[in-house]
Amino acid sequence: ILDVGYLDDYLNGKKLEDIMVRDPLTGVFNRRKLEQLVTDDRINGHSGNISVVMLDIDLFKNVNDKYGHYVGDEVLSFLGRSLLDSVGDQGSVIRFGGEEFMIIFFDTDTAAAQRFMDTEREKIADSSDAAVHFTISAGIAAYGGEFSSCMKQADEALYQAKEHGRNRVCIYTK
Repeated sequence: ILDVGYLDDYLNGKKLEDIMVRDPLTGVFNRRKLEQLVTDDRINGHSGNISVVMLDIDLFKNVNDKYGHYVGDEVLSFLGRSLLDSVGDQGSVIRFGGEEFMIIFFDTDTAAAQRFMDTEREKIADSSDAAVHFTISAGIAAYGGEFSSCMKQADEALYQAKEHGRNRVCIYTK
């Protein structure tokens, strides 16, 4: 027989754990969860393809400056929900900081990640449900055994997308 008090304690612990690893504004994971993913061998112990995506909102400062921080928060929240809905159990969505997000795709090569992100990018750019029109850019890198290097490569690919006009997805190439 299951002790009801034990069940309540367990559920409260799970709620607390979820609160600690989720960004309250967007509902996606936070950097604390990223650290858990990297250190608990979910990534290092994975035998399939892993693709890492760094993405952010193009010209987000302009959204805040023109419409205010409340609308900026609505844009961040919209993007978080959209990414969570689209990614599902294919990977983990993390708010990396500010308007920058990361997606870790498991069992996904960079070409598949690029197709996914191009679809997501177009969906966001064409959305009439967002508080204001906005676009995203993304950079993708293949995990090669060292996560911090992979993050830097995805970030470099993101900057390449920005330099080539924004509202695009680039894959890291050496």
